[in-house]
Amino acid sequence: MNLEIIRKLRLANPFRPFYVLLADGRRLFVEKPYHVGVSVDLSHMMVCSDGPDAHHLFPDDVADVDVLPPSVKTSA
Repeated sequence: MNLEIIRKLRLANPFRPFYVLLADGRRLFVEKPYHVGVSVDLSHMMVCSDGPDAHHLFPDDVADVDVLPPSVKTSA
C-alpha cells in the first residue's frame, strides 16, 4: 500500500480515527493522529495502538485502511 494515504489521514482536519489493516489479518487502531508516523520517504511507518506496543511497518505489511465514520451529534 502507498503510505501517502495514511499520511493524508493523519494530517486530515478534522482527524477521523481509522484502522490499519495488515496483510496478516491484524487490525491496528489509530485513535489520535500522534499514534501514527510515516517516514518522509514513505518507506516505513510506526503505529502505537492499544497498550504499550509499537509496530514498525513497511508498505507491503499494510493491506488497507478502514476510516471510521464521523461522529453523529445528537441534540438533547
